[in-house]
This record gives sequence, structure tokens and C-alpha cells, in this order.
Amino acid sequence: MHDYAFPKIGRMPVDSIGQPEVLICLSPIWTEKHETARRLAQRIKIVLDVARSKGFRDGENRVTAIKDAAILPKVRAKPQHHGAMRWQDLPAFYALLKDRRAMAARALLFTCLTAARTNEVLRMRWEEIDVAGRLWTCPAERMKAGEAHRVPLTPQMLAILDEQWAPGAEVVFEGQQRHRPMSNMSMLMLLRRMGIEGVTIHGFRSAFRDWAAEAAGAPREVAEMCLAHRVGTAVERAYARSDLLEKRRDLMASWTKYVCEVE
Repeated sequence: MHDYAFPKIGRMPVDSIGQPEVLICLSPIWTEKHETARRLAQRIKIVLDVARSKGFRDGENRVTAIKDAAILPKVRAKPQHHGAMRWQDLPAFYALLKDRRAMAARALLFTCLTAARTNEVLRMRWEEIDVAGRLWTCPAERMKAGEAHRVPLTPQMLAILDEQWAPGAEVVFEGQQRHRPMSNMSMLMLLRRMGIEGVTIHGFRSAFRDWAAEAAGAPREVAEMCLAHRVGTAVERAYARSDLLEKRRDLMASWTKYVCEVE
């Protein structure tokens, strides 16, 4: 709004903002900066809706009218890929990371080994861990697919968890406040402090997937289930009820040995 709306229509009475004025803001960036333009349209729409609800203007929201009339050209969304570290570089990176004692470093070590999502790791609770069964069960409400996911734990993963254990703790990787997880940005900021650019935390999942295909030769369904991805059609999933836990356990053990350079 500050950059693209206020300079053009910011001083206008709200009841005089019509379709031409909205287009003046959106048209110059609609193609080149489509995501920015889309968000700008949402904000302008909200302002106009609030103005109408307070009696400052009437009639149809002009942003809605522009959308319904398809006045602006269709823009094909470009696929966004998460920056990933090459799997060949993981062992060297992991060795450097092990020397750091910060909470974010330990969370990132665990993330690299489990190939789990940031939200799944940072909000992990001790009640989800079965040490005897060497298993972490992430509940459905924290999973992207909305289904509980079992993660087999290797000795190296359990060692990281053991270092985190504290009497009375609820969250495994606590932030500044007791019983509260770290910020979602904590691991990414650690990467930046280490001077590692162009890599995202989500990208470590890609590194695992590439390794599983190129180096381990793992069956597709096993590798995909390690990432908690749905495999096959709805009909196929209805008949294939197993989550291939033991096969995934073997694959994650091989991944851990590779990353940790364990013979």
C-alpha cells in the first residue's frame, strides 16, 4: 500500500475511488510483480469494504468488479522451488553444525536427519517421543496432510533428543520462553549467520529426496512416505494402509549414517 497505492490514490476521498483508480495501482505491476499486485488488490479491497460498512461509500467493491470482469490479464503462476543444499555437501555441513551449541543448531541437526518440516520439529513435544520404540509420532494437527505421521528414530537422532531433555519440559526445542517453541525463523537465521545463502530449511527435505533416489536407490513410495507425502491415488491409498515403517526405518538409518559419516 505504501509503495503502490498511497502515492497514486492515498489522498483521494474514499468514495471517489472507482475502477480506473484501482487499475492505476494494479496495472503497472500486475504481470511483472504479480504476487505483490495480488496482495495489493486484497488490501485495497479490504479498505473499500470497511469504508462501505462505515457508510463512507456505496455500491460494489471495484476490486471485485475488476476480478469478475477479468479486466486484468491472466498470469500463470511460476513454480516456487525451495533453495536446497546438494546432498553431497550434507556431511561436511553437518560436521560444522555439530560444533555449535545453540538450540537452533540442535534443532537443525534433528531436522537434517529426519527430513521433517520446520513446524513439525520446532513444535515437537516430549509426549510425542517413544524412546523405547525409537519412534516420534507427529500429530495430525501439525501435519500438512492432516494425518499423524510416524518417524523412525536412529541412535543419532535419539542422542540429540537426549541432550535436550530437561525435567518438566514440554517442548523439545524451547525458545526464550518456558514451554514455548523457538521462532520459525530461528534455524534459517542460523544458516545466515554461518554464511550459507540460497538454502532454505525446507530444502533439506529435497536433499534427502535426491539422495534417496540417486545414491540409495530407494523405492519411490518409501522415500515419499519418509517425507510424509501421500503416495498414489485415493483408491490406491485405501488399499495400501501400511506406512512402511520398517522399510522407512532402514532408509533413515542409511541416511543418518551417510550424513553423520558413520561407518
